[in-house]
Amino acid sequence: MAAMRRRVLEPWAISTMADGSGAAEALTSRVSRVTVGRRTGREGWTPVAVAVVTLLVFSRSLGHGFVDWDDTRLIIGNLGYRGFGWAQLRWMSSSVLLGHYVPVTWLSFALDHAIWGLRPQGYHLTNVLLHAINAGLVCVLTTRLLWRATTWPAASRYVAGAAAALLWALHPLRVEAVSWVTGRRDVLSGMFLCLALGAWLRATEPNGSARRCWLGAAVGAYALALGSKSIVMMAPLAMVALDVYPLRRLPGDVRRWGAPTFRDVWLEKVPFVVLALLGAAASAIAVPQGIGYQILGLREWLGTLAVNLALPAWKTLLPLALSPLYEFPGRIDLTDSRYLGSALLVVVLTAGVVGLRRRWPGGLVAWLWYVAFLAPVSAIAHAGPQLTADRYSYLPTLGLSVLMGAALGAAASRARRRADASGRALGLGLLAIVLTLGSLTWKQQGAWRDTRSLWTQALSATPDCAVCHVNLGHMDLESGAPEAALRHFQQALALRPDRVAHHRGVGLALEALDRRDEAIDSYRRGLALVPGALSVRLSLASALLATGRLDEVIQTVDTAWRYYEPAALVPYFEDAVRHRPAGAVPRLGLVLAWLAAGQPDRARAEHDVLRRLHHDLAARVVAASGPW
Repeated sequence: MAAMRRRVLEPWAISTMADGSGAAEALTSRVSRVTVGRRTGREGWTPVAVAVVTLLVFSRSLGHGFVDWDDTRLIIGNLGYRGFGWAQLRWMSSSVLLGHYVPVTWLSFALDHAIWGLRPQGYHLTNVLLHAINAGLVCVLTTRLLWRATTWPAASRYVAGAAAALLWALHPLRVEAVSWVTGRRDVLSGMFLCLALGAWLRATEPNGSARRCWLGAAVGAYALALGSKSIVMMAPLAMVALDVYPLRRLPGDVRRWGAPTFRDVWLEKVPFVVLALLGAAASAIAVPQGIGYQILGLREWLGTLAVNLALPAWKTLLPLALSPLYEFPGRIDLTDSRYLGSALLVVVLTAGVVGLRRRWPGGLVAWLWYVAFLAPVSAIAHAGPQLTADRYSYLPTLGLSVLMGAALGAAASRARRRADASGRALGLGLLAIVLTLGSLTWKQQGAWRDTRSLWTQALSATPDCAVCHVNLGHMDLESGAPEAALRHFQQALALRPDRVAHHRGVGLALEALDRRDEAIDSYRRGLALVPGALSVRLSLASALLATGRLDEVIQTVDTAWRYYEPAALVPYFEDAVRHRPAGAVPRLGLVLAWLAAGQPDRARAEHDVLRRLHHDLAARVVAASGPW
């Protein structure tokens, strides 16, 4: 009988459970009623130990600062989240800053600010604690799933749960979500999703009590997960996959899903689906307001889809050359090895798990989980400069880690039955893997120490990253190293000559080297690409002013009206004046903007300031524009 139960229930040797036979379901139900009750105190201590190990490995992040990669705009320069008054709560509940609707995440940042102010260590501590909690929750979830799926000894299930959690939590791919303050969205949504799944699992236990209470808790936690990041919108699909295996609440034959027997299984999903649709709608409204939003063409979407699905799987096996930015290329060639290889990997993996679905249903469920949680970041609507990102792997790779943990649990169970030295070898092998991942993760955290280390690591991992060159170039300019800055800007321009910002960067570096005529040429090449680029226009006007070409300065700024309405230019120049109150060119822009807007009194007030900053330019403006 024991051999029969192992053959029916173990995840890598199951064939009968996949066909949904009544005998298998009845046997499963009887076994589950017995095994669910056999829990010991180890179930409490094992996840605590996993969480502590995770906390220690990620403790390096506690000494990091904010980085100028969304942290500056979201945390340092943002007043909207600072406090719990009605004005702040209204802002948090309605903001879609940078294309994300994340009110629950904003509440967590508000709490951080109330405790820590703008000290980055506190924000990092919250991220690390949340990730450590998630590691413990993954351990619990894996153990609970294996209670339902196998008849292993308790010790083997705890080994599997701890292994799955450590393989997931200590992997270097987790660093971006944890060590980047802005990654709070991922760790927070992950925690609430794990809590939702844990409550849902309790509600589905054959001998589960207070089913409605547990379902209500699951729905509430899922709502908080969606409010933390909408990437969890595909959770109902993942729950259905778990219903098939390992929970066996649905048969493997999809044609039988509509039977009245399974009515309760579908009804319980209704509130989750409603919440998921609301989350998807909120995301559809928010994403177009993000930076670099675009609707991808078919070729671009297929290339993005292939890389998004392949990279986390490949990097899970070989976590090297991880980058904070895998830049979206200027053109996607589907015949390139990067995209062709990614597509081939996805096809092979998909064909493999589908072909083995009866003998190895766990593989198919893990792959469905993986694809489901990557789907929101693989859509045809795309925002941001990234093709894909390490943080995207935070939730999708959970299924893969559970699968690997289950394989180790199976090996532990066999070793226990044989009572030989294989168990010790298994333990030493797992320890070696955990130590290797932990050391790689400790090293990878150094990339997020500060802004310079971030872009240095990104450029080292992805040498064709033009954005990385530009960001390092600006940092070199600010630190007084124009030669190094010019090299970075020129390399960025060579990689992406179609970007006006790269021409501006070259011009700024040339100006810092007193090569103004060359800088002016560079600015003009940029404006030839994008005539409405105001930042380039102001830089050109400043370079012309430095060479005394006043008429050209006025003409350069005045030409902006061809591309913008005065009402749009006034706030732009007001912001420029706030950042450069002693700059004559931004003040000139404000004078001309008020004139174009039909506000001569305000133009005269700004002109008085301009006269104090640059008398000759102020006089030339009056001569050029006539009396006003």
